[in-house]
Amino acid sequence: WRVMSLLNNTDKVYSRSDLSVFDFLDHPIWIFDILNKSFYWANTSAVKYWNANSLEELLARDCSHDMSEAVHKKNLDILERLKRKQRVEESVTYYPNGAEAKTMRLKLHGMQIGKKGNVCQLTEAFPIDLSNIDPAFIRSSATLQYLPMAVCQYDEYGKLTYQNPEARHTFGTPEEDYSTFNSSVSTGGVLNNNDDDALKQIHNNHFVNRFVDRQIGSKIHNQIKRGQDVNVEALLYTKCGPEWHAIHTRLGKDSITAEPIILFSSRDISEILSAKRELQVNKERNEFFAIMAHEIRTPLFQVTGFIDLLDQTNLTTEQEGYVKLLKASSAGLMNVINDVLDFSKLEDGRMKLDITPFEPRQVVDGTLAAVAASIKGKGLTLNKSFPSKIPVKLMGDPNRLRQILLNLVNNAVKFTHRGTVDVDVEIVKEENSPENRKKENSPRDCILLRFSVRDTGIGIDAKHLSNIFKKYNQAAASISTTYGGTGLGLTICDRLVTSMNGEIGVESALGEGSKFWFIIPFSCPIVESRTPVEPEKFCEMPASAELRILVAEDNKVNQKLISKMLSRLNHTSKIVVNGLEAVREVQEHDYDLVLMDIQMPIMDGIDATKEIRSKGMTTPIIGLTASVYRTDFMDLGLDGWICKPVRLGDLQKTIGLV
Repeated sequence: WRVMSLLNNTDKVYSRSDLSVFDFLDHPIWIFDILNKSFYWANTSAVKYWNANSLEELLARDCSHDMSEAVHKKNLDILERLKRKQRVEESVTYYPNGAEAKTMRLKLHGMQIGKKGNVCQLTEAFPIDLSNIDPAFIRSSATLQYLPMAVCQYDEYGKLTYQNPEARHTFGTPEEDYSTFNSSVSTGGVLNNNDDDALKQIHNNHFVNRFVDRQIGSKIHNQIKRGQDVNVEALLYTKCGPEWHAIHTRLGKDSITAEPIILFSSRDISEILSAKRELQVNKERNEFFAIMAHEIRTPLFQVTGFIDLLDQTNLTTEQEGYVKLLKASSAGLMNVINDVLDFSKLEDGRMKLDITPFEPRQVVDGTLAAVAASIKGKGLTLNKSFPSKIPVKLMGDPNRLRQILLNLVNNAVKFTHRGTVDVDVEIVKEENSPENRKKENSPRDCILLRFSVRDTGIGIDAKHLSNIFKKYNQAAASISTTYGGTGLGLTICDRLVTSMNGEIGVESALGEGSKFWFIIPFSCPIVESRTPVEPEKFCEMPASAELRILVAEDNKVNQKLISKMLSRLNHTSKIVVNGLEAVREVQEHDYDLVLMDIQMPIMDGIDATKEIRSKGMTTPIIGLTASVYRTDFMDLGLDGWICKPVRLGDLQKTIGLV
């Protein structure tokens, strides 16, 4: 009688002295502090069950090391039920320290223990005779208890009959479902408040009430009753509020009564859907930027080209000044657009490296030549250091390297009003010798190069250095107003260096200049024993020769621009508007050269080039592309390419080389 009174009086706060009555019982009884993962008390039978020599030894045992996260999560769920004065029964297999596994039927009660009255779990354990029970059933039942997926069972009318610990942890108990239903779901005036049977039927349909949209729940319920398996993503009520779940549910039979039941399993996919939505938003945003940037670049190419043509005419001194300003403004706008395009590609993962043999000295010299006019115009001194021991040729992406270096040098020139800009290249580490590389039949990462750009400019405040490579970030708000720029340049450099398995950094102090550096690993080309053969040029023509040139370009303004440029270079031209017409013209007439736009309607420049080459025609073809980087055009039959905007000098030089 005293034992039953203790178990039934859940409001009393107990001490260890109150628990001695349980020592008279033969079956194990223990009290476990779930929050502290430790035993509070155990009777003599339980001490023996847990393979301890004494109660003191059991109480001192650290259970946290033997308790998995799944078990602790399950225990916390049980604790919540015990606090609501619910009693729990379940079958569990325990593995006492150093003893054989034992499967027990447990009765769990909540008891307030100690001075603070913390609720602990009082467990009564009763042995189970396993001789008549299928071991596979025991294992599957245990697995279900710790499965990290909500598993529920309903009768055919939707009343909840079972849920595993994960489901209780996620959705709560039916009583909690009622409170959620009463506060959240309206009958829409269909039912009378006096219609108790109808209201009870609605309340008892736990299956339908679990869905935020009860119409969806009702539809799925009807599908299941018709014998359909349902896989769906839906918004469900949970203890944390509405969450998206991936649901699998179907009709089954109760293993004991053979009555129809609804089997239901679900897992939370809210974070997955959120990540997918974020990726989709980023993709759509980047596609929008790319399309808009392309649409802006096309007319800007035309403006730049006509500025070049205008610069070749007889101008007054005042007009020359205007043209100079037009060139600077169009170049600045082009840089902004290129930054947006590059950043959208990097964000979307569409930026690919073009690994090819290149000469690092040429890349550095070419980069510095591009800024020579700006350096001279500001009266700055440019210094370069390039050790002779750096290999003549390396394997890497020269265009990405040039882009990074050019961005850093341009920044140095922009923010320096007097003094110097120093560009240094040095070997950080050389992996292996040329002799070893010669023995192996593949390129190796053989060298680490550090590129440094140092200036005597305005410098950067130390508090801004940690964010200098973040997108849209500039050292101060006044920088954008005074010097312009998108705040994407250094972010692009950082992403490009990372994509090349390198690292980038900065050292700076306000008023003392800055030093930006980056380190990139490069491979060395395979050393051939034979003397390399110079590639044969397809056709050499003097730049001054008058050529008959076919121009395949669909944009009318570009047609006029290119034809004017060719006329300025003393060449004659004919215009076609797509690749199909270009193939027909080359078949029917003799041309010295074809200028082929890559993107055209009906048939693009790539397909047109392939078609021309497939027919055995060897007319030199130069691609016109808005891409500022080398691609695999040479492998597609092109003899060269010109990046838009088409400049008169570039056009003349490229025509002279093919």
